[in-house]
Amino acid sequence: MLVIEPTPGRELTWQDINWTAVEASVRRLQGRILRAARNGEHKKVKNLQKLLVNSQAAKLLAVRQVTWYHPAKPRQTHSQVWTAWL
Repeated sequence: MLVIEPTPGRELTWQDINWTAVEASVRRLQGRILRAARNGEHKKVKNLQKLLVNSQAAKLLAVRQVTWYHPAKPRQTHSQVWTAWL
């Protein structure tokens, strides 16, 4: 189960995120987009792409990739609590 929502009374931290579930959610949406594109369902592709771009899982994964794999910056963001866009 995808657990990204903070528990009431507690802020969401980097360590609370279930990364396996986040990756699975994004991968599942990407697979649905691929299948719809192969079947020529253009409207469905567009809607699924919107869903992926606006999904919290995709945003979390993007932040993790930028902070984790960026060679010029230290990995200090992992211990910070960030709730500005959640």
